[in-house]
Amino acid sequence: PADRVYDGFADTYIKDYGRWGVVETFQTLDRGEFTPGYREGRSAGTIAINAHGVVLDGSLQGKATPGLFQRDVAKTPRGGTLVIGDPAPTKATSADPDDFRIAGFNFSNLRSPLSGAFDFSSPLLLDEVLFPTDIVTQGGFSQLQLFTNGTVNLPADVNLAAAPGGSVALTGRQINLFGSITAPAGSIALTTTNTAGAIGAAEDYTITLGSGARLDTAGLWTNDSRAINPDPSGPIATKGGTVAIRSTYDVNLGAGSVINVSGGGWVQPDDKLKGGDAGSISVESGAIVIAAVPQQGEVGLDGELQGYAVGKGGALAITAPQVIITGQAQGV
Repeated sequence: PADRVYDGFADTYIKDYGRWGVVETFQTLDRGEFTPGYREGRSAGTIAINAHGVVLDGSLQGKATPGLFQRDVAKTPRGGTLVIGDPAPTKATSADPDDFRIAGFNFSNLRSPLSGAFDFSSPLLLDEVLFPTDIVTQGGFSQLQLFTNGTVNLPADVNLAAAPGGSVALTGRQINLFGSITAPAGSIALTTTNTAGAIGAAEDYTITLGSGARLDTAGLWTNDSRAINPDPSGPIATKGGTVAIRSTYDVNLGAGSVINVSGGGWVQPDDKLKGGDAGSISVESGAIVIAAVPQQGEVGLDGELQGYAVGKGGALAITAPQVIITGQAQGV
C-alpha cells in the first residue's frame, strides 16, 4: 500500500543443518534485480462544452505526465480531450441537418481578453468562437474535437499542434485551412456536412487547403545512441499517422499545400535503427442537393502528398466521381 512505511528488508536467510554441521546463507536480494522507484503517468480526462454561445478566455487544463518507461507513444498517457459543440445532435430524421450549435471557429495565436463589461448579453456569444491555439499546447490536451454549423478558419500564420499520438477532428459546414495542423504519429480528420442554418451555395460546403497549408502526422525521429544521448528522454513515435478528409462537396488541396504521413525512425541505445511505417491519407468528395438540384463535388489535387518511410510506404485512398491519372499535375 502507498501509506506503508518499511524499516528495512529481510534480505538474509540462514539455514543451519545442525545434524550435518552445515550452515547455508541465502542473500535474497543478490538473486533478484533492484529497480529504483519511478513515476507512472495516467491519461487525463475530458472537458466538453456544448452551448450555442462560447467565449474562451479562461484556463483549461488537461495535462498528463509520462513516466520513465512510458516513452513509447503506444504506452504514453494521453493528455485530455477537449470537445466543443454537440458531437451527437438529435435529429427527427437522418435527412435533417446536423445542429452542432456553435456558429464557427477562428483559430488564433493570440488571446483577446474580455472586457470587464462582458456579460450574457454580449454579442460575442453569437459570434464565431475565437480559439487560441495555446489552449491545446499549454493546456496539455492530446485530443481536440470541434463541431460547428458554420466555418472553421485557420489563418496562414497559425499552427495548431497536438502531442505525439494525439488527434484533431474538425467538423462543420466549411473548412478553410491556410496554416498548419500537426499531430505526430496521430490523426487529423476534416469533415464537412449539411448543418443547421440557411442553405447557401454548394461551394459553402467545401474543404480547402490553401497555399502553405500543412497537415502533418508524420512519425518522429529519435536518437537514443549512447554516444549522442546518454540520458534519453522524450517520446518514441515512429509510425506515421492518418489524415482523413471527407467533404459534402468539393475538396481543394491548393498548390503549395502539404499532407505528410511519413514514417519516422528510432536510433536505439545500441545504435541500431528501427524505422517506422508511413501512415495513410484518404480524400473524399461528396454530393449535396441545393434547391432540389444535386450538386456533385470534385477533388482538386494540386498539393503535395507525402508518405515516405524506412519501413512500409504510406497508403492513399481517393474517392471522387472521376479520377484521371496523367503524367502532369492537373487536379482531379
